[in-house]
Amino acid sequence: MARYEIALAPEVQAPPPTVERLKRQLIAVVATLEMVPASCELRASVEESALSIRIDDWRFLYTIDSRRSRIAVIDAAL
Repeated sequence: MARYEIALAPEVQAPPPTVERLKRQLIAVVATLEMVPASCELRASVEESALSIRIDDWRFLYTIDSRRSRIAVIDAAL
C-alpha cells in the first residue's frame, strides 16, 4: 500500500485520541480501496465523492486522492 498523507482542515477540532482513531480507520479504508481494481467504477466513484466516517461521537467528511496519495479531512461535527 502506498503511504498516504492525511491532511486535516483547520476546522477539524476533534480531541487528539479521536483524531488518532480517525487516522487509523482512514488508512484501513484506503487499504481496502486499493484491493479494488483501478478499472472498477466503484473506485472512480469514491475518488469523485466526499465520504463520511463516524469515530466516537464525531462525523468526519473526507476525500481520497489516490494519484496524490492524499486523504483530506474537510469537516467534522459532533
